[in-house]
Amino acid sequence: MYDSLAGQYESRSEVRTPSAVRRAGHLATLVPPGSRILDVGCGVGLTMAEFRRLGFDVTGLDLSPEMARRAQARNPSSTVLVGDFLDLPLPHTYDLVLAQAFIHLFPAAQAGALFGRFRAVVPPGGVLSVCTNVSAVSTQGWSVKDDYHLSAPRFKKFWRREELRGALATHDFEVIDERRTVDVRGKHFIEVCARRAG
Repeated sequence: MYDSLAGQYESRSEVRTPSAVRRAGHLATLVPPGSRILDVGCGVGLTMAEFRRLGFDVTGLDLSPEMARRAQARNPSSTVLVGDFLDLPLPHTYDLVLAQAFIHLFPAAQAGALFGRFRAVVPPGGVLSVCTNVSAVSTQGWSVKDDYHLSAPRFKKFWRREELRGALATHDFEVIDERRTVDVRGKHFIEVCARRAG
C-alpha cells in the first residue's frame, strides 16, 4: 500500500517539513552531537534530511521500496535500508531510534516482539522516540487510510497512553518526555521519548 502512496507523501513534503524540522530539532537535544540515528518507517526521508542537516549520522529504514527510493534521493549521502524492522539484520546499534507513525501498524500480539527489537537496537543510555495516534481505548483492525486518494485497507492498532508507557517500561525504557501534537490533517498524536536503562 505504501508504495502506491509514496507519490502523495512526496507531494505533501512542503507542508510536512516544518513538523519534521521541529521533531528532529527536539530529539537532537536528547543525544550527543553526531550521534548515530535510525529512522524506522522513514517514508520519503523528511526527518532524515533534517537530522543530516544537523550533523547526525542517520540511517533510514522502510518496508516500502518506493518510499525508500524517495528517501534515498532526498538523502544521497545517507544509508536507506529496505526491509522488515522485526527481522532485517542491522549493522550496529543506534543512539536514537525514531519510530514516527510506525508502531500502530503492528497488532497487539506483536507488541512484545516490536519493543524487544527496539531494545535490541538501542544501547543502554540510548533514546527511543515513538509517535502514534492517541486513543482512549485500545482497539485494532483493518481500515482505509482515507486521507489519501486511492488508498487500500491497512491494519492499525490504537494505543492508549498507559498501554504505551507500560510497553516501554517492560522493555527497560524510562520515559523522559511526552508531548501531544496535531498534524496538518488534524490527527492527534502522542510522542513519547524514553531512555534505555543501563
